[in-house]
Amino acid sequence: MNFNGPWAFMQDPADANQIIAVAPYIKDHQNAYVAALTDAPLLPGVFKLAGLPPSSTPMNLNSQLIVVQDKIPAASLTKIEGSNKKTRYFIRLPMPADISAYRTGRDAVGNTYPVPNPQSNEKGYATHMTLRYTTNDVSQLKVTGTQDDLTTINIPLQLGVAETVDIGVGPTYDLQEDGCHNHAKGAFNALADLFQVKQIIDYPDYDLAKCGDSDPQNPHFKPGHPPNPMGGRAGADCKAALLVLTVTP
Repeated sequence: MNFNGPWAFMQDPADANQIIAVAPYIKDHQNAYVAALTDAPLLPGVFKLAGLPPSSTPMNLNSQLIVVQDKIPAASLTKIEGSNKKTRYFIRLPMPADISAYRTGRDAVGNTYPVPNPQSNEKGYATHMTLRYTTNDVSQLKVTGTQDDLTTINIPLQLGVAETVDIGVGPTYDLQEDGCHNHAKGAFNALADLFQVKQIIDYPDYDLAKCGDSDPQNPHFKPGHPPNPMGGRAGADCKAALLVLTVTP
């Protein structure tokens, strides 16, 4: 199962057999989607993927996985789940056997703006995540739940030859990111703000003098076009670094 877009992952504090994936609703993004042989849109809401056996072990991160990690209180997670103001996509899934990256990007991460010494602190952070399951029966695989507009959904999923399910959310067009990486930074900022964690991302080729004013993470952000409109990461998703959260009592 592959996740695209700005997602956070955490073990469900109420059920050790489940993992939770959450992405912020972003105005200039498409609605989320779930896709196997066919695809279906997901509006903001609370959902559950069923039909896969959970792993018998706790949340297992691949040893090669590099992600932004932080902690949030359980009360904050409950508040995010209970919000029905079209602010997030909230999905419960069976605990996977393994969590790994299938795409990475060279980023630097810090707790203050600007990120200190991004050129020397860069790492290959996961920008797309794979959750792995083992089963011989996917006949009951489906996504159910309630969108924030109170519409209930029940989406059966039929796997193709690749035996994968894609869940994602991305920009409303085939984005050619600007040279300041402002779209990726804005998407990550929306994710960090949703959970109220103090995490900032930066890029090794980022020019603070030229791009600082237009950086959406900057406390003194000044809306406007960056001086270098092209030259960032191309693609139909934002390729922001992903979060893995520990939920505390």
